[in-house]
Amino acid sequence: MAGRPRDCHLDGVAYLALLRERATAAAIDMAGDEVRAAGPSGSVLAIWNGSAHRITSLERGRAVTTRLPANEGISGAAIFTWRGDYRATGWLSAYSQMAFA
Repeated sequence: MAGRPRDCHLDGVAYLALLRERATAAAIDMAGDEVRAAGPSGSVLAIWNGSAHRITSLERGRAVTTRLPANEGISGAAIFTWRGDYRATGWLSAYSQMAFA
């Protein structure tokens, strides 16, 4: 299987299952008053504006919700998988770009 790390202890089937459950291909679209998300089934979409927040489950890999009312805070959204992966917008997206040693 191309792309599987050489030292990976998972067989090909298990590795593909792992990739399906990751947030790597997750997408968030914040347009107008709606927030749309696509990602692994069982994930959740979290949206926030300042300290106000809402969590929506991704049913069949998709979720649509309305934005929270605007206030003085910063708004954003993130998809969190049950494995702890995430894909985010706003200030949280900066953490996605960090390289860890």
